[in-house]
Amino acid sequence: MVFRAYPDFLTWTIMHILGVALCFASFIINLYICKKVLITHHLNSIVLIKAILTVAFPVAVIVSLIYHNAYGFDIVVHLIPLNHAAIKIYSMEGLNYIAGAFGLTNVILITYAVEKRGGIMDEIEMSKLKKLFHSSLFVTAIIIAYATLASGALFKALNEFYYSFYDPAKKTSPYFPMTIVDMLGLVNTFLLCMYYLPCAQIFNSVEKEKVKNDHIARSTKTKNEEHKEKPLFLGLTTDTIEIIKVLFALLAPLLSGIVS
Repeated sequence: MVFRAYPDFLTWTIMHILGVALCFASFIINLYICKKVLITHHLNSIVLIKAILTVAFPVAVIVSLIYHNAYGFDIVVHLIPLNHAAIKIYSMEGLNYIAGAFGLTNVILITYAVEKRGGIMDEIEMSKLKKLFHSSLFVTAIIIAYATLASGALFKALNEFYYSFYDPAKKTSPYFPMTIVDMLGLVNTFLLCMYYLPCAQIFNSVEKEKVKNDHIARSTKTKNEEHKEKPLFLGLTTDTIEIIKVLFALLAPLLSGIVS
C-alpha cells in the first residue's frame, strides 16, 4: 500500500537493494586488488594498517560531521514509513562509505608499492599497477556516486510523502531541500580528490623518474608516447581519454548530486 501511494519510495527501495549488491561486488573487487598488491609486492601488515588508518579516520570524521550537521538527516529516519528505518538508512550509508574507503585504501597501497619498487619495476609491472590504481578509483567513484544518487531518490520520496501526508496543498519549496544532496555530492568529490590527487602525483613522479634514469625504459616510453599520440577516438589520444575518464570519476559524486 505504501509503494502504491508513494511510488518514489519504491524507486528508492529498489535503489537501496541494488546499492547493497553493488557494495558487496565492490568488496570482492577491492579484496582481489588488495591481496594482489600485498602478495605481489611484499607489503607487510604495518603498511596495510597505515593505509587503513590514513583513510578511515579522516573519512569517519568528515562523514560524521556532515550527517550530524546537515539539515534533514536528523529527522529523515523518523518520517520514513518503514520498520527500523533508522537502522536501514544509517547501515546503508555506512556500508557505502566503508566500500568506498576500501577502494581508497587500495589507492594508497598501490602508491606504497610504486614508491617501494619504482626503481626496479619494468614497464609491464608498472602498467599493471597503473591499471589497478585506476580500477580502485573507478570502483570507489561508482559506489560513492551511486550512494549520492540514492540519497537524492530518498529525499524526493520524503518530500512526496511529507506534502501528501502533512501538507496536501504542497508548497512550492521542498521540505527537504535538494541542496543537501548537492552538498553531499560535493563533499564526496572532495574526498575522492583528497586521496587520489596526491597519490597520482607520487605515482607519476616515480614513473617519470624511472624513465629518466633507465635508458631502456626511456626508449620504451618514447615508443609508447609515439603510439599514444595517434588519435584513437574523435581526435583524442590515449592520454587525453585517460585524463577524461579520471576527471569524470572524480566528479561523478558531484554530478550525481546535481542530477538527483
